Amino acid sequence: MFEGRKAVVQLHIVIVGAGIGGLSAAYCLVQAGHRITVVERAKELKEIGAGIQLTPNSTRLLMRWGLGRKLEEIAGSDRCEATLIFRYTGNLLL
Repeated sequence: MFEGRKAVVQLHIVIVGAGIGGLSAAYCLVQAGHRITVVERAKELKEIGAGIQLTPNSTRLLMRWGLGRKLEEIAGSDRCEATLIFRYTGNLLL
């Protein structure tokens, strides 16, 4: 899964935020040999009802971590089927 180099000096790193970016950074840094503490303001991690759009770089990283099959199971599609743009009022713009 991890193909990077191991750290010569082990650091204790504090990551603020247990969102996608924070947890991804924590995972990579642990794999490199560092000690990680993740702090999060929310009392629990849960869905908030928002969708997630993954860029090609994010997708490649998940594949490298061995999560490709799981990603295929839960991702709606690997192609954009429609793009809708709404005004701040909620009316459809495009």
